[in-house]
Order: sequence, then structure tokens, then C-alpha cells
Amino acid sequence: MSTVAVDTIETLAGDEHARLVQVVSTITGTVATGTTQIPWDDTPPLSSEGTEFMTRTITPTNTNNTLVIEVSVGFMDTVAINGGFALFKDSDASAIAGGYYHQSLYEECRCNFTHVITGSLGTSLITFKLRGGGDAAGTFTFNGYAGSTKWNQVEKSTLTISEIRV
Repeated sequence: MSTVAVDTIETLAGDEHARLVQVVSTITGTVATGTTQIPWDDTPPLSSEGTEFMTRTITPTNTNNTLVIEVSVGFMDTVAINGGFALFKDSDASAIAGGYYHQSLYEECRCNFTHVITGSLGTSLITFKLRGGGDAAGTFTFNGYAGSTKWNQVEKSTLTISEIRV
């Protein structure tokens, strides 16, 4: 296997191309449950809705850089037909991104979405929180089925944040 290590990639005119600065990730196979609903309506999910299942922090190195947040989660809901996951930044009340689903009863699902934040990041610690839930009373299972783990935690959920210098 070969490795190419460079500090900067530039055009002939001297313009630097985008560069990956850092990547942080939360990866878990731990099962968790919640019963707090996320309404299936035309309003952004609120930080009081759903159950918090994952968090990840990052400290941007430059206020003008871009953050790319990628979410991939496995789940199952015992009652709801509709629901989803919502991404929150710091103590903001409204979600900044999310992914929703429509499932058959007792169907294990996967939800994936990406969110991009460009510029004006600041250089202070930012905390991203992932909350999930169905739209009806019942148990929502993160990384499992009907409140228990399956496949001995081989299936993982991830929250990955990449900082890119542009």
C-alpha cells in the first residue's frame, strides 16, 4: 500500500483546493430506547421533542471553514408509522437538519442524512445533538429491535463531523 502525504494542493495559478482539516465521530452499537414523540407535522422538531441518542463536539480551527455533518442510524419503532431524527446545534431550540421515515409496524429501519454549515462558525466548541422519535405513543428503539440489541452490536450508528478548509 502506498501513501501520498501533502500539505496543500494548488492549481497552476496558486489557488489552494479544499482541504480536510479534521474529522470527529461518534460510533455506537449500544441499544437505547425512548418514548418522547416527534410530531409528524410541518414545523421543525424542537429540542424538547424526541429522545437524545448521540452527541458529538468539534472545535472549528477557522471561522470561515465548512462543517459537513453525516448521520447514519439504525432504529425500530413499536407503534409509530412516521417519525425521524433531528440534529440540533448547542442549545438551539429548533433542529438544523433531520431525516424522517415512514415504516411498517415492527420494521427495523435506517435513517441517513447530511447537513453542511458554511462560514461564520467561530472557533469555540460546538455540540451537535441527535434526537429521534416516532409520532405516536410507544417505544422507539435506537440500534436495536423492540428494546433489545440484535447481532451483538455489529450494526452501528454514526454521527461524523468533517471540517473542510475552502
